Amino acid sequence: MGSLFAVSVAPDDLSLDSLAFVGDAVYTLYFRLKTLPQAHRRAGYQHNIVKDYVSAPGQKKALEEVEGLLDEEEREIVRRGYNSIGSKKHGDDEDYRMATALEVLIGHLFLEGRVNRIKDLLERVI
Repeated sequence: MGSLFAVSVAPDDLSLDSLAFVGDAVYTLYFRLKTLPQAHRRAGYQHNIVKDYVSAPGQKKALEEVEGLLDEEEREIVRRGYNSIGSKKHGDDEDYRMATALEVLIGHLFLEGRVNRIKDLLERVI
């Protein structure tokens, strides 16, 4: 990712909400960049493509797609994200809780510098 996105904070030093905040940004940027060729220079059209991936139902579907590929540590991060206070902002909304869990995982992997792992997982989604 180069020095533009260089950070020197350990993911374990952050709250789950902060990890989800970072994960959401990374996840959204990934799909915005990935769908550029399909958009044919039309931002509105691209938005319609991307929203299916970055919505809570889309992120829930993405997590379901990659769950079987996660190692034990990654599953624990997902579990913590799913049960976080931030994931319960919308009550027992399963889509929102799973979306938050995925965002926490992506944020954690990103801050660990594991962008290739993020790429491996998200390529299964698109």
